[in-house]
Amino acid sequence: MWKKILYTLFVAFCLPSFFSQGVHADVAPPIQVIWNDNSLPEVKVIVKEGRVYLPLRKTTDLLQGVTVWNKKTNTITIQRPETTISLNIGSKSAKVNDKAISFDSPPFVMQGVTYVPLRFTVTAFGIDVSWNAKESLVSVTTGEQLTSASSNGEYFWLDNHSGSVYALFNNKSISKLGDTTFKIEGISPLYSSITLIDPDTYLFNITRHGGTTLALRDHYQILIHDSKIVKTALVRYFDGIVDSNQVEHNGEVIMRDGSTVIFVNPNGSINKSFDLAKLTNLDENTFNVEAVFDDYLLVKAHPYGTLWLIDRSTNEAVALYKTLLTKEQQQRVDTWDKTDMSFQGDGLSFIKRDGQKLTLTFTEWWFSNEVSSLQFNIPN
Repeated sequence: MWKKILYTLFVAFCLPSFFSQGVHADVAPPIQVIWNDNSLPEVKVIVKEGRVYLPLRKTTDLLQGVTVWNKKTNTITIQRPETTISLNIGSKSAKVNDKAISFDSPPFVMQGVTYVPLRFTVTAFGIDVSWNAKESLVSVTTGEQLTSASSNGEYFWLDNHSGSVYALFNNKSISKLGDTTFKIEGISPLYSSITLIDPDTYLFNITRHGGTTLALRDHYQILIHDSKIVKTALVRYFDGIVDSNQVEHNGEVIMRDGSTVIFVNPNGSINKSFDLAKLTNLDENTFNVEAVFDDYLLVKAHPYGTLWLIDRSTNEAVALYKTLLTKEQQQRVDTWDKTDMSFQGDGLSFIKRDGQKLTLTFTEWWFSNEVSSLQFNIPN
């Protein structure tokens, strides 16, 4: 890794300046920065002595890194997994993983905003940058290497290529927590988040388009306990499926692996798992967790779009539409082409539970779109 960084920096600084056309910010041609094929029109670009600078905070966000600012020494430290760079305001010396580097574009402060040299900063992290003189265009390509998320000052990263997971706790150095089998390529993540289970346990959630198509979504879960990876899970949904936000119940972590819902202790040990495809006799389906109770589990099957009540003690599965809808309505749900974009399943949505009574709404989506309220009595 270190050799690659040194080589990249050597090539970058031995080549003629990318930005020789501009000398001062007020006379330089307008520079456009493209980051992973996305333009950054909201970012203020400064050209100083032929070098392009971006605001430190925006640069760090784009790099999915973490910045520490030392006011006493005027030192900027930017961290990403496996690489740390340190720069000083006004200095042409820097450190990359504690190795001294000289460069010709020192960071500076203007109107209270700290600016860092774009080319040096990104190449120090081994990231590709190119210059199109004709278009006055700088292009940065990170290769979609990282997926990151943070919560309450704690930062987490998944290396999309290697499957390694990293974290930064208490503003210390980034450490590697372990490896997963997840190898993510292609389209950018839709979202990622961190759920704090307890002071020592975190659930790292990542949702991305599945593979190279927009039609599928992959949902990854990484359970971290005592700074170690203790459990992982992966489920694939058809696009448009809304993931349940419920990821814990009474101290148990709810993880979804294929068609199986797993109740896991914070240390990674399994309390109980439910093979929902087997329990419902719906092969090749995945399931969204709609609600969790001490005695029952409410899930929706996809692509069938049907709501099921699972007894957590007996594993009995009940399709609610078989009880609540008319025979004609049931037939429409059963026979409708599940690949038809207009198909909306059984039209049932969970509202609340009062004792042994479930309240739901039913949307008759194939004709009138009329919405009605229904109730289901849970067996004693």
